[in-house]
Amino acid sequence: MGPLNPRYVAPYPFTPHELWLRIAPVFKGSPHDIDQTFMQKTLGTGPFRFDPREFGNYYLLDGVDWYITASYAFYDDKREERGVSFMFTPRFPVGPVADGLCVDVQEIASTLRSEGWVGGGRQGGGTLDGTSYVWDVLGFAKDGATVQVSYEFRDEKDVDHGCAASILMLDLAASRRQQELDDRIRNHRKEE
Repeated sequence: MGPLNPRYVAPYPFTPHELWLRIAPVFKGSPHDIDQTFMQKTLGTGPFRFDPREFGNYYLLDGVDWYITASYAFYDDKREERGVSFMFTPRFPVGPVADGLCVDVQEIASTLRSEGWVGGGRQGGGTLDGTSYVWDVLGFAKDGATVQVSYEFRDEKDVDHGCAASILMLDLAASRRQQELDDRIRNHRKEE
């Protein structure tokens, strides 16, 4: 992973709202708009790391390369199936959101809807094994792509509000491949 960079750990030089405003332009288009230049310019970062073992995954690590983990990936040799993700938590796929990074899920949903994404209904979550952490997922679609926003809610009486844990945007073909990858990760963890 590499040593932590004091520049990218709490306290952060932005509010959660300001962080969302920096990320939100990624969701104006489709996954096909995503490449190294677009991501660096939008997020104001340096080059992304590359890991060919993960379907051509380019990434920034939280606390090392940037404030949160951000990645984009190509799921096929032609580089046509792609996706992008942001993790506000160090635990995959969901976990407690880091202090200072609580981007309200309703702010995200409102932005996505204003950009033409439809849906936003709760898809069902649960509790993280061995913890009291409770989460859910909102799903959106637009022009052959999907967005899933996983979030933690801190009050079971108000499950529509909470902190985003991760945001994943995929084209539909990549969505099928991501499911295969998630299954492989889960199976690998069970074997450990």
